[in-house]
Amino acid sequence: MKNIKLAMAALLVVLSISSCKKDNIVVDKDPVTVAAAGFSLQNYTINYFLKPSGTDPLMIPVSVTDLSSVDRTVALTYTSPSGAVAGTHYTAAPSVLIKAGKLGDSLKITGNYAPYATGRVDTVKIKVTPNNFLGIYGKDSINLIIQRYCDVELDSLMRSYDSTKEYTNTGAFSYGPYSTGVNSLALNTNTSANGNFSNLYDNGWGDINFDMDWTNPSKFTVTIPLQPTGKANVNVRTTAPTVTKYSTFSSCDKTFTLYVDIVNDLGTVTTPGYKIVLRN
Repeated sequence: MKNIKLAMAALLVVLSISSCKKDNIVVDKDPVTVAAAGFSLQNYTINYFLKPSGTDPLMIPVSVTDLSSVDRTVALTYTSPSGAVAGTHYTAAPSVLIKAGKLGDSLKITGNYAPYATGRVDTVKIKVTPNNFLGIYGKDSINLIIQRYCDVELDSLMRSYDSTKEYTNTGAFSYGPYSTGVNSLALNTNTSANGNFSNLYDNGWGDINFDMDWTNPSKFTVTIPLQPTGKANVNVRTTAPTVTKYSTFSSCDKTFTLYVDIVNDLGTVTTPGYKIVLRN
């Protein structure tokens, strides 16, 4: 009888232990979680503008989903379809260290202005690699657009552009060089202005009014509203912009690139998409 009681007691102990486990979760202990790392941003395409006077490094947050009592490393890879090379066009670490007790840190990227001084634009894809993290939090990659930026100084743009040249809408050289003036620039807002061109088209036109806008730092624009040129039956306006062809100006190079339609008094376009480039 005593042996039977001992056997029953042992069985109860085994059942008691078994009832404390289900699906590998132990009662009174936190379940094991799978750590994930990635980018959690509002915009996964980031513009990085480099100024000739120097630009602060870009800091991009990298996040993880759980706290840890030890330091962890988030590994990163960099690829560039446009040919940007780490160490030449930018400097960035191959990984980000997440310190113990932290849910994230920042990736530091420093651009090198010199390769971009002539207008080069690069795309760099930065991707989180799994390494010791088994999941992706937010998004696993971002695209970094690196390009130059020069502050717009209206006084430096008001000048005579003595090497103005013209091209047909197919890109063939048509006429020039000759001198064109940019005059009377005045601010409308902090990122827009108006002024006029003198001797545009080199054919006896009067002053041609225009607007310029640099609200979008990666796309400066010039707009000539439809207006008479002072020549009979000849009017001008900027051509409707497309993604790749629009009238613009460069505060770095001190140039204007215009695409214009020449229009008669009936509204018929007689010369479409004529390109005029103002430079020195």
